[in-house]
This record gives sequence, C-alpha cells and structure tokens, in this order.
Amino acid sequence: MIPRISTREIIGIAEQTAKDCGCNDIPIDVDLILDLKGISLIPAPGIGDDGFCSRNFDRIYYDPLQPEVRTRFTVAHELGNSLLHKDYLQQNFDLNWTDFSGWLNFLDQIDPFDERGMETQANIFASHLLVPEIPLVDVSAREMPKIRSAIKRAEAMGLTKEDIEDRARICLQEQSPKTSKCQPQRCSIG
Repeated sequence: MIPRISTREIIGIAEQTAKDCGCNDIPIDVDLILDLKGISLIPAPGIGDDGFCSRNFDRIYYDPLQPEVRTRFTVAHELGNSLLHKDYLQQNFDLNWTDFSGWLNFLDQIDPFDERGMETQANIFASHLLVPEIPLVDVSAREMPKIRSAIKRAEAMGLTKEDIEDRARICLQEQSPKTSKCQPQRCSIG
C-alpha cells in the first residue's frame, strides 16, 4: 500500500522543491528543477501515454506530440511521482523494465487503488509546483488593477461581458507557450 501523504504535505513538498531550486516566480522553470535534480527529459514521440519515469527515476520520457501546456504538466507530474513515490516503488517492486511495454507490465503489478492514489498525489504535486500559491497571489494582486482597467475600457467601448470573455479566450489561445518555459505576453482589449 502506498504511503498516504496529505494534500497539505504534497503542497509543501512542491513549494519546497521550487524554493530549493531558486524558482520563486511564475512561470516556474521546470527545466531548471529537472537539471538541478539530475533528471533528464527524453522526447519519445507516440509513446502511447503522456509520459513516464525511467526505472531509476533519472529520466522522464514524454510525448513531444502533445501540446506544450500538457507536456509541462506531464513533466511536473512525473517529477512528482519521482519525489513522492520513488522510495516506495524501489522497495516494493522489481523495477527492471527497459522499455515502455516493461513499464506497462510493471504498472499491472500495482494495485489499481494504489495506482490511482499515486496518480492523484502526482497531479496535486504538479498543479502546485506549476501554480504555487504565493507567487500566484502576488501576480494576481499586481495584475488585477490592469485587468479592471481593461474591463472598464472595454465596457466604455460598448463591449458586453461575453465579448470581453471571448476576447480574453482568444488572447490566451494566441499566447499559448511555444516552449516548455512559459513567457508572459501582453494582450489588449479593443
């Protein structure tokens, strides 16, 4: 049975991981964290899954055909599996797989309840690593006056709430990151 880690503990591990690696601002530099942890990122097009860790947890394989935003989450998720579950898996299972099919055979050995638990824990880790609370609050506080001002300008131009939301969605789609490192961009209304 996998060790049960509370959500608060997982959040703390994610925040401490970023802090230990000097990643205190968003977007979090996941590539830097991997480098400092000695984990290589290996593209594996068409692997049939978003990603997985090597048996030694020193490599993360990912499908580069997935959207970049998905890849960032996948990599953070696999880092979470490595940090949260490596010891348990190494102590309780034979980790001698050499390819993706071996990984799938290994997964078949894990109780489905435990597998879901590990996946949930890794998802919590990834979400809080990529969007840590403190920097998010700081960015929100800094950007909120600009957002309110843009909304007022849009309303003064006669745009409805739906028009404003549509333009915001279009802007976000246009700003979709082209690399694993997100770069903030500007978008204007009107």
